[in-house]
Amino acid sequence: MSKIPVQAIPRRTEVPTRALGSGGLAVSAIGLGCMGMSDFYGPADHSTNLAVLNHAIDIGVSFLAPWAVVSSPAPSSSSTSSRKMTGGA
Repeated sequence: MSKIPVQAIPRRTEVPTRALGSGGLAVSAIGLGCMGMSDFYGPADHSTNLAVLNHAIDIGVSFLAPWAVVSSPAPSSSSTSSRKMTGGA
């Protein structure tokens, strides 16, 4: 599978938001799953991870999900790296 050059990807300047609960909090309608940014699938490439996080934030993504497994009752050791990258979310 060939990689698409970053310049070829259409850019949006603003990601739509959605209300989260009834307290007035709004998050981006599109989230970024960060499980792949941990060592869960093998050694993580931290410079690439930071580039992806920075780009997501630049286009308006505000919902970052660092969890290794959604059904896990507590963060596992494999989610530690992605939790650090996303500010401990």
